[in-house]
Amino acid sequence: MRIYSRIILRCESQIFQLLRIKIQQYFLSNHKEATIAKIYKISHLTCLKYLQGKIPDEYIAFQKQESGLFKRADELVEQRKDLRDLLVHYFRVKSFYYISCIETELLRTESDKYYKKATEISESIPRLERKGFTQLNKEIQKEYRKSKKELNKQTKEFIAEATYEILPRIEISTSHISFIFSISATIFLLTGYLYNRFYLGHFGIEVSHFFTISDYISSSIDKIYIACIASIIGIFTYVGGMLSRIKNEVKFSQYESEYKASDSYIVILVVGISFLTVWSFYKGVPGKFGLLSMLILFVLMGIYHRLPVEKLIKNSIYVSIICVAIIYFCVHIFWDVTKNIEKTSHMKPENLNKYTFSFKKPGSNCFNKLIFLSANSNYIFFYDKEKNKSYIMPKNEIAIIETK
Repeated sequence: MRIYSRIILRCESQIFQLLRIKIQQYFLSNHKEATIAKIYKISHLTCLKYLQGKIPDEYIAFQKQESGLFKRADELVEQRKDLRDLLVHYFRVKSFYYISCIETELLRTESDKYYKKATEISESIPRLERKGFTQLNKEIQKEYRKSKKELNKQTKEFIAEATYEILPRIEISTSHISFIFSISATIFLLTGYLYNRFYLGHFGIEVSHFFTISDYISSSIDKIYIACIASIIGIFTYVGGMLSRIKNEVKFSQYESEYKASDSYIVILVVGISFLTVWSFYKGVPGKFGLLSMLILFVLMGIYHRLPVEKLIKNSIYVSIICVAIIYFCVHIFWDVTKNIEKTSHMKPENLNKYTFSFKKPGSNCFNKLIFLSANSNYIFFYDKEKNKSYIMPKNEIAIIETK
């Protein structure tokens, strides 16, 4: 009997929630000037008024303040048949609850009271019996699930629409396109210099003695994807971050609660990556510099995120895109250099070298046993792991270069 009583009470609660949802849906569609929190409060208090007979005293002042919206809610309940039917169902279920298990004179009186309320709305409505309640319960559950899903979708659309209304418009003109290309070009030119400066520099080769501007540009071609990815990530990271922040602000505003940006998940992520990085270096795990690069990226982005760029700089959008692109670019270069240095230090020359060199001078074939580091228009760079020594050979001493 207790289980059956709980089923009845759950049905009663779902009818209440269904009535509230339908009123909410109307206000979300037709009164966009009201916040979601205000709409929820009005719809909930309207349900209390019609189903339980009164509004709590602490909300009387709110009812007077929003008298226009409460009046519209009353008109809605009076005009729409589906809402009046829910009132009838609620009172019938309430009436059925008092006589469903044990029938006494007191319970019968309570049951008659709620049945009378149902007949005041619909005169010819019969009392509920077990069979009728079972059918009504199924219908209410089905409609409740459907309406709840529709409300969630409508609420998301309401927040998205409010977000796009206040989202700053990014002007796109030929000058802005030129700006994007200038970032990409600058990063592109820096790629070749920075990569060779740190990669070959690790093996004791001073690139300024052997490289020209054209060599830096040529070596940048191999890394051109870094420049493109850095520019794209700079743009999309900023726009995505701005959209997410404004959406959260709108969401908290709609629910009339204070917005506080939380970085706890980032902190947990950084701490986790830090432990993994320390562990990987301690154990000498391959790919440890990838974890270190990820850690550096999160730290630099976190530091930049806390800088008051929008308050200090007028064209903060473009500055932010540049900064994010530069951060990603620098971290990617660091990762690329350290990854290749680690590979050079651990792999054997025969597994690492992709080319076989034929030399003009007899006896120079021993260089094929060394690690091939890089090459430019005039020189080829080798490294002897056993002697920890680098060799620079002019290209004019090479007869043929073959792929393995």
